Amino acid sequence: MEHLSSTDVGTFRTACVSSASLHMLKSKLETMGFALYTFDSKPVHDSATFLRELARCFGFLDPQSEKTPSWDGASDLIWQKLMARPEKRAAILMTDAHALVASHLQILLDALDVLFSLADSIEEEKVTAYTHPILLRIVLVGDGPSFPDFW
Repeated sequence: MEHLSSTDVGTFRTACVSSASLHMLKSKLETMGFALYTFDSKPVHDSATFLRELARCFGFLDPQSEKTPSWDGASDLIWQKLMARPEKRAAILMTDAHALVASHLQILLDALDVLFSLADSIEEEKVTAYTHPILLRIVLVGDGPSFPDFW
């Protein structure tokens, strides 16, 4: 794979990987020091369900509440979650991404725009008692010719 290989995290923020390679990819990313966050694309059918799944993925969804954060709110909560952890690398693994690409591409593009903006911000953080820079990668995991195997 061109932008996320077994020897480098690559220069691009997003990569596509086949579902069949997920186990090997997770192992490699963990070895490279990435905190992994798994996002399930199956329940997504609009921006509210995307945000709900993002909140579940990062563990800030209140199970007693139906309320989901806004895009900005989700970005802020993810920032807080990542800054509270010691890892300097994080990866969001979006499983079944082929379904989003096929049926809800605009939602995926909107989400990637928000996540890229967040990635820019957290990569530039200064080291303080409460902040540190983090390399954020988004891996779209799916089936089909657009999702190559990870070697």
